[in-house]
Amino acid sequence: MANNQTSLAASGNEQWLKQYYFTRAAFSLLWVTAALTIGQQSFAIAAALLIAYPAWDAAANVIDAARSGGLAVNRSQAINVTASSIMTIAVIIALTTSMNWVLSAFGLWAIFSGLLQLGTALRRWKTSGGQWAMILSGGQSALAGAVFMYQAQMPEEPSISTVAGYAGFGAFYFLVSAIWLSMSLSRRGMSEAEH
Repeated sequence: MANNQTSLAASGNEQWLKQYYFTRAAFSLLWVTAALTIGQQSFAIAAALLIAYPAWDAAANVIDAARSGGLAVNRSQAINVTASSIMTIAVIIALTTSMNWVLSAFGLWAIFSGLLQLGTALRRWKTSGGQWAMILSGGQSALAGAVFMYQAQMPEEPSISTVAGYAGFGAFYFLVSAIWLSMSLSRRGMSEAEH
């Protein structure tokens, strides 16, 4: 009986993560589309998009942690919420200086949030499927952050399209995790139906 309840809890958690990852992928795809279209035409829109990205990450981590036992239990997500909130403010301040400062801020944030995402995925490894993609995503985010920090030192001013590439990879990894979980849940459902 206890084993069955554990299985049901794990399945419910994976259902939530599947929906969460699909939502994160959809947001990132919409963000990339907006960044590469209207974000190229207007600095105000580009600025709003650049502020919205870390703000959304903070909100998404709060929601995910709440559904997964709370921020007290999910330390990496609690730290990520703080880092993303601080970065939202940092981006607002950096926008008053230059896009190089904005890219520096994004670089720092990508390193921290990537490592924290990696930590969250490692913690979930035993209980949830699709975490290998989240581990890859976290690692790549940290590497991209280091590249952003380097690019920000160049004399040429970057644009929102630099960040759009990063967001695009994020969308890809969230989508892969969501599809992986969908297939895993489907296989488990068919296996349980057979017994």
